[in-house]
Amino acid sequence: MSRSDHEYDLRQYMQMLMAIQRYQEKSKNAQNLQSLADLISDLDALRCCLKNPSESWLKEFQSEWATLEEVYAVMLDRGEARLDEVGGRLVEESIGKLLSLIQSQKDEK
Repeated sequence: MSRSDHEYDLRQYMQMLMAIQRYQEKSKNAQNLQSLADLISDLDALRCCLKNPSESWLKEFQSEWATLEEVYAVMLDRGEARLDEVGGRLVEESIGKLLSLIQSQKDEK
């Protein structure tokens, strides 16, 4: 991978971390579905922009991202405006795993 591709991917990982931080800040008072939808969209767009992610990393990332999307879909289907206790716990667990995955790539690069 070229140096410019390497630097580009680092910026994408930093943007992912910032998207998660924005979600966490917004969800301190209320875990609303719009904030979760924004996070899901941001992470997906940034993932698509990566130039050279490893297949194993990408698979793990997509698995945790899919958990966020599934929780969102269930809450939306139920007509809920906020995450319930179970959904909130699942989202927080996935975010923790996503943070570790992103940080591992950032540190590795």
